[in-house]
Amino acid sequence: MNNTKWYKKLEDLIKYVDKYNLPPTFYNGNKHEVKLARWVELQQEDYLSKTNYMSNYDIYEKWTNFISNPKYSLFFNIFDNWEKTLIVAKYYIENINCIETNLKANISVDNLINWISEQHQNYIDKSSLMKYDKFHNKWDKFIKDEKYKYYINSL
Repeated sequence: MNNTKWYKKLEDLIKYVDKYNLPPTFYNGNKHEVKLARWVELQQEDYLSKTNYMSNYDIYEKWTNFISNPKYSLFFNIFDNWEKTLIVAKYYIENINCIETNLKANISVDNLINWISEQHQNYIDKSSLMKYDKFHNKWDKFIKDEKYKYYINSL
């Protein structure tokens, strides 16, 4: 993909979010949406490591402006979203006192349990966001905290 195609893809993403007021996901089966979701995932990882397209100053700045824009930051600020989800996970564990999969009450809880499990596997593998110290260290502190250790180890 050349720089022109990268900018076009960002434009497609902005149009998608403006139209649906949601980020693209992997889950609905729409090929265009799945491709866009995968592209976003790659941009977020490259953004953290400043590799591939994100090694280009202009593209890096364009993505920074995009994820900092209040209209889109709710969906695409990977740092804030990850930390907010961790806070929700802590709250859930503290108030429900479990993360057993047989107690899935609804899609949101199911997604949260899957997120916790995925983060823990990424932590073990040092993959995805967990290859970055910021995320790895926060997860490490979380799973070693006495309030949460039992539940994480039960996954």
